Amino acid sequence: MLRVTSQYRNNIRYRDNHPVSPINELGSGKNRFLLPLNAKLLAWGIFLIFFIENGTLGLLPASAYFVYRNVRISDLILYGLVIYSFFCSKEYTDLLRSRVLIIVNFILLYLLFQFIISAIAYKVDVIEYFFRLKQLWLSLLLFPFLLLLKRGGLEYLIKLILPVAIVSNIIYIMSALTGVVLMPETGIAVQHLPGGLKVYRVFGGTFFGEFFMFGIIYYWNEYKFKITYLPLLILFMLPHVLAFGRGAWVFIAFSIIIIILWSSLRKHDLKNLIR
Repeated sequence: MLRVTSQYRNNIRYRDNHPVSPINELGSGKNRFLLPLNAKLLAWGIFLIFFIENGTLGLLPASAYFVYRNVRISDLILYGLVIYSFFCSKEYTDLLRSRVLIIVNFILLYLLFQFIISAIAYKVDVIEYFFRLKQLWLSLLLFPFLLLLKRGGLEYLIKLILPVAIVSNIIYIMSALTGVVLMPETGIAVQHLPGGLKVYRVFGGTFFGEFFMFGIIYYWNEYKFKITYLPLLILFMLPHVLAFGRGAWVFIAFSIIIIILWSSLRKHDLKNLIR
């Protein structure tokens, strides 16, 4: 039997003397250039949910994606993907039973228990009440994500989100500098500082830019430092600094410490932790 071994050299992970990419390591191991159509459609569905929920960056008017009252097209896509992922549950059963998702499973069970108790206490129509709870349905996106992970489509989803994240962060910075709301689903608060200085604090609208920011930091620490990622890191970091000031620096520094500490303990690399 062929034994696969993993090790680290110069802070880069190798498997059988071949470097392993953080994204290529995920999924079913299929060639990422031969991504099946069902994985691409699943990735597009997840992307459209978040894109519509964030107001499509103002590209479409609200009337274009509202179907009935407060029901959006993204809600219908969400319902469809969750139900579809239940039918395909055999594909990701091993992930769902893994130790990593133990806490997540307990949280889902707690949300379901809370829904049952509240439905009984308030004596509401269970079906109508269930479909009105958007946050509960969004938590069920865990299952489409697990299905996408098994089909090897996570990298494809990241490529869909990245351009929108870049554009939204640029618009966010322009809003913070001008004080004009340039995107839907965002708000601006004016803060007056000593000396007559006026600062605009913009909230919302970065479209997962913080995930890319910490993803770049994680990649640098786990694999290899690349100077070409620095402009993107600054772009994704600026909105948080402009919105929260010193609080953002504290949050970012704390998150970096957690990433380094976790990685060093996992790899038993004390030198990296000290450095």
